Amino acid sequence: ENRVHGRNRRGRVLVKRDGSVGVGSYTMEYRKGLLERLRELQTNVGDLLITPEEEARIHQIWAEEQVDLMSVLESDMGAGK
Repeated sequence: ENRVHGRNRRGRVLVKRDGSVGVGSYTMEYRKGLLERLRELQTNVGDLLITPEEEARIHQIWAEEQVDLMSVLESDMGAGK
């Protein structure tokens, strides 16, 4: 499965209107694989598909998400959840 079940990228629990657990964002492993496939495609076609700035921003977002998730998990642990 390529998605995280029950939590979004910020670590928040996802609950649908009917009370069932929702499907969250794509897993980091899957996202890294997609980026690698994009790099390979870029090499194969010989055209710029993603700029270095765009790739840097992706990595920045991923790092921010990891920090946010750690913060949420620490908060949950402190609250006894």
